Amino acid sequence: MRKPHSRSGLNRVEVQAALVALLIANCVAVYCGYKYGRFGFLLGFAGGGVAGLVLGGVGLVAFETVMAAKDGTFSLPPCKNGKCRGAGWLFRRTDYVIINFAGSFAYRCRCGDVYVQQERRFLQSLSDGSLRPYKTWKPFRGWFPDVPTHVA
Repeated sequence: MRKPHSRSGLNRVEVQAALVALLIANCVAVYCGYKYGRFGFLLGFAGGGVAGLVLGGVGLVAFETVMAAKDGTFSLPPCKNGKCRGAGWLFRRTDYVIINFAGSFAYRCRCGDVYVQQERRFLQSLSDGSLRPYKTWKPFRGWFPDVPTHVA
């Protein structure tokens, strides 16, 4: 039986990296095949595949760096009530207001709920001052419900 949030298959970025690797491998193989014959084609495909993986990896790291710079500031999850939202890619308008909370900053939505962001986690502040896990950021996938892990 499959778990509800288990990963099955590749995501869009992984498919793009694999396609870039195959495209570069194919181009290098065709070039080396014309220049050196069948042996050049095989060697070119292997060398082009390695070069494609390296270039695809560099592109993937660059994309992840941009996403890491973006994920904490401009992309906030919707509030618990679903009425307020964070700023998006195109429009920077947001329903959250930055406030002072226990000596650091936090976000207050239009509904009045207060949220604190700690790295990739978005926590809801309760009326007694305690924090409850709300959402967690997963690279390349967005915000998901934060399920607390209990260590026995």
